[in-house]
Amino acid sequence: MKLFITGQDDLPHPQKVREYRKKTTIKAVRMEKAFAVLTLEGTVHGKAGDWLARGVKGELYPIAADVFDRTYEEVK
Repeated sequence: MKLFITGQDDLPHPQKVREYRKKTTIKAVRMEKAFAVLTLEGTVHGKAGDWLARGVKGELYPIAADVFDRTYEEVK
């Protein structure tokens, strides 16, 4: 059986949905040019202005600029 979720209101068991926050930091750099990176899911492309991040297990992955800006803030 496959579960297809099409939107925010389609989460299974909405009464069990809880809010979570990330517990760790990442290393990231904003890319000046379009790029491609080999991720755990295969080759993924990023656009100029997107971020290239290294996760907690050393994996690399792109993050769209608008998503990064809403999700992360610089650690000072």
